[in-house]
Amino acid sequence: YTGDLFAGWQGDLLIGGLQAEAVVRLKLREGQVYTEEWIPMGTRVRSLAIANDGALLVGTDDGEIVALRPD
Repeated sequence: YTGDLFAGWQGDLLIGGLQAEAVVRLKLREGQVYTEEWIPMGTRVRSLAIANDGALLVGTDDGEIVALRPD
């Protein structure tokens, strides 16, 4: 993640899960994964992108694009 909206995510890896139906966030320390977080989407995740404002855009199997922003 390289956006500005999720400050705690800087440098983390984000993976779209087809079978998991989730966005998987991998937190790195010294180039190694040391923790993961699953963000359930309730549908297969096909693609991920970062919007200009830093929101995470999630493309789903349903043909929708969902913008994730902090609460």
